[in-house]
Amino acid sequence: MSITKEKGTLEVMNFNLLNSEFFIRFSSAVILFLALISIFFLGELFIKIGLFLLSFFLFYELEQLSFKRHKQFIYLSLSIFLYLFIPLENIETKFLIDIFYLLFFINLFLIFIFFYQYNNLHYLFIALLINLMIFSFIYLIQVSKDFVFLLIILISANDIMAYVGGKLFGKTKIFPYISPNKTLEGSIIGLISSILLSVSYAFFNELDLFQYSSLGLLVGFFGSLGDLYISFFKRKIKIKDTGKLIPGHGGILDRFDSYLFCLPICLIAFEFSLSFKIG
Repeated sequence: MSITKEKGTLEVMNFNLLNSEFFIRFSSAVILFLALISIFFLGELFIKIGLFLLSFFLFYELEQLSFKRHKQFIYLSLSIFLYLFIPLENIETKFLIDIFYLLFFINLFLIFIFFYQYNNLHYLFIALLINLMIFSFIYLIQVSKDFVFLLIILISANDIMAYVGGKLFGKTKIFPYISPNKTLEGSIIGLISSILLSVSYAFFNELDLFQYSSLGLLVGFFGSLGDLYISFFKRKIKIKDTGKLIPGHGGILDRFDSYLFCLPICLIAFEFSLSFKIG
């Protein structure tokens, strides 16, 4: 009798703990989403400051994880800061585009110098992905803030709904060794959410439904791919989180892992393949 009662008490405690963890993670995701969106309404200066701080903390976390305290993240962040001197409204000027790409390749060169010496090439690859992500952020904002605004909504919806769906309906583990909590059901719910939101945006703005359903598909797939890759990286170096800055998530890299592949791919789609029109 006492054993049954004790078991029931433990189950209640675990349920309450799950609810507490769920609430903290869900609340953090929503607050970060609102903070990210609000930057767009505060003006160009805040966008520049936000992107610089994002690159600073991402490179800082990556260097801390490597246990090499060379403060290389400072130089990489400052080199990205040079991007931000390019006027946002004059991206169509050829000279400015040339300078923009030149700064991008300089930063790639610095990344190879700083991270190639590490024993684990995943550090180099993630540093390259961070650079590509920040570059894509900056370039797309210069071309269309509305498109970036939509991408942030879609990526956040994919993340949040995949987590919520996994907690409520998740049974089938996709890659239990890489990400024990990621389920097929949650991933499908996240993917459907991003597609539905993207199609809804296209419908109400009288845009191409096929293009925007493709955009939702890209966001859902490559967002999940970024999440899985960072989970794989964390398993390789035997850590749970990349940092402790964000309650329920861990580090900045934990929160922005979905953007690593997604933004560069969406930049390619925007520029070279789908030629999205923004309503």
